[in-house]
Formats: sequence, structure tokens, C-alpha cells
Amino acid sequence: MVVNTTRLIEMIRSGSNVCHTTGVKTPERESFSIFALPNDFVPSHRIIYLSKNAEKFSGIDNLILDELLKQKQLKGAFDSARSYTPFIDEKLAKYRTESHLYFHTSQDINVSLVKLLISGNVDYIIEYPWMAKWLVETGLGMEVEFEAREIEGMKPY
Repeated sequence: MVVNTTRLIEMIRSGSNVCHTTGVKTPERESFSIFALPNDFVPSHRIIYLSKNAEKFSGIDNLILDELLKQKQLKGAFDSARSYTPFIDEKLAKYRTESHLYFHTSQDINVSLVKLLISGNVDYIIEYPWMAKWLVETGLGMEVEFEAREIEGMKPY
């Protein structure tokens, strides 16, 4: 069964016997979940933007998330029900009321966030590079060139 993050977290919270293989460990989730030792590692979240829009990000040498979120000329979109890691979640919480940042509860495993990016309604999202590629190719059946920039201060895995 494929469900969105909000529903999956509610299922875990209610005691359903489910597994969330890509769940981020947070203090809040530890209060109602059991976390196993990881059996693999994936690259950390990245700032994802379209390659054709790279010039918008060219003046930002090191992608410091606080600095990026302050850039009112750059629009970002995020899944409000998702934990991106405590490091990122803390930064997003500080800027949640900013009008150039769009917080959305995705019912489609973040395909809608990728659609916003591809349509040009937003300039960037935060996602795992492999997931962004899968969402574009499998979720939308498209081929789109995008960049995946590391977020300064994030662990690489």
C-alpha cells in the first residue's frame, strides 16, 4: 500500500503494524515509533531546482539554509506534514509565515511539489536527489534536468 506521509504517521501513531522505511527520526516520533538500526544510507536532503534556473542560485556559493529562506525573490515549497530532519525542520519553522515560502500537505508523496517546481510556480524544493528523480520520471512521466545542491551544515548521509 502506498500512502502519503501524513496518513502513514497517523497509522503508526494509532498502533497499526506498518513500516516507514524512509522515516526521519525525531524526538516527537520516538515517542510513538520504534526505530531500527539502518541497513543502508542515502545522501541527505538537497535543495532541488531546475537546471535552466541555475543563474538564480549562482550568487549563493554555500547554500546556507537560513540565508536561502530569507531570499524573498526565490520561492520555495515544502511538505508541512513531513520531517526533513530536525536540522531543516528548525529552520523551516522560523520562516513558516513568510509569503514567498509555500507550506503544503501533500496527498501524493510530493508529486505536487515537483509539479510546482516544473511549472515555475516555485524556484526550489527540498528533497532527496534520488526521490526527486523518481518523482519526475515515475510520478510525472517526464524528463527534467535539475540541480541538487548540498545544504551547508547537513551531514552528507
